[in-house]
Amino acid sequence: PLLWAYLTGVCHLAAGTSMITRVWMPLSTLLIGFMFFLFVVLLHVPRVARDVGNVNEWMSLFVAVAFCAGAWLLASQAHEPSRSSAYTAPLHRSFRLLRNLYHRPAAL
Repeated sequence: PLLWAYLTGVCHLAAGTSMITRVWMPLSTLLIGFMFFLFVVLLHVPRVARDVGNVNEWMSLFVAVAFCAGAWLLASQAHEPSRSSAYTAPLHRSFRLLRNLYHRPAAL
């Protein structure tokens, strides 16, 4: 059991390092998303099915699903960063605007 804890920790660190350095980012985000998907299927769904009224179990399930979806979204966008679809273009413009406002030097 302790081996699985260390293994998932190493996988999280490797995926995070890959996302920061953008080395093998499509593969790492795809695999970390698959790991979160396995967490959902093997851990959270049975716990929610066992205790449907427990709000904490539902919250844990939704958090794991959100992490899974976020990782797969990163994996889908990591292949070609310059291409943006019609759905994500407004989001990219908003982030660019916020980045420019934040990094703009103050006028003296």
